[in-house]
Amino acid sequence: MKPSRDIPSLIQLHKAKGHVYVTSWKGRLVVKAWPRARGTPKSATTREQMAVFAVSQALAKLSLPEDVQISEAETKGTGWYPRDMRTAAMYGTLFEVRYLY
Repeated sequence: MKPSRDIPSLIQLHKAKGHVYVTSWKGRLVVKAWPRARGTPKSATTREQMAVFAVSQALAKLSLPEDVQISEAETKGTGWYPRDMRTAAMYGTLFEVRYLY
């Protein structure tokens, strides 16, 4: 009995170490390793941006209680998370819009 070509073989499953997921590609099932191994970013600009983002996230975790309360009050009823607001403030991209009624 010949195995079906659409079902990944046990050999494919054995080759992928760690977590795997099975997906469809061109109508066939394919076994892939998850998460995909990614190397260090090649560009110096990308590495710098990743470092700045890591610092901003560390600072967002260490926010003062007053800042947390303000950001929670300002983001209530909006699509923002308080952490997003504090991160935008650290990057200098947070601006305030006042509605004039």
